[in-house]
Amino acid sequence: MPKLGINSKAYYRSTGNFGTPTWTEMSGFGDMAVNAAWDVADAATRASRVKSEAKTQLGLEVTGRLRSEDANAVYNAVMDAFLSPTSNIDIMVLDGSSSTNGSRGFRYEAIVKQANQPQGLQDSLFQEVSFTPDAFSGNNYQSVLVTAGSPAFTNL
Repeated sequence: MPKLGINSKAYYRSTGNFGTPTWTEMSGFGDMAVNAAWDVADAATRASRVKSEAKTQLGLEVTGRLRSEDANAVYNAVMDAFLSPTSNIDIMVLDGSSSTNGSRGFRYEAIVKQANQPQGLQDSLFQEVSFTPDAFSGNNYQSVLVTAGSPAFTNL
């Protein structure tokens, strides 16, 4: 069965620690995108006329539109992480729910790299946010596959 974007879910660790997180759905998000792409190195040789490349580093950026709501815990957690020069936020983004077998995605401690807010006269206010892996996290970046009704993590 094809997957639909509206069924995708984003979560953040609201309590616990990296090893035993309590996940809270980030339900205030509208559109989101997982932008995963490998950097590559040229690996061509004279043995073939076909150009070849080797994967080097994986870029994992998540972007989305978060509804601006002062009393919303998700909004405040994201904005607090954005405004702090040293804080991060542990996120998990899946193409389904965290209890639906077969849902896939990524999990990492992220910096909130940007939080733009268009304020047009006809706009409902949203923060356009971007999450990228925190270089100083100390925890592994992970791929996620939901099996047996819960997320299973594999270090990248």
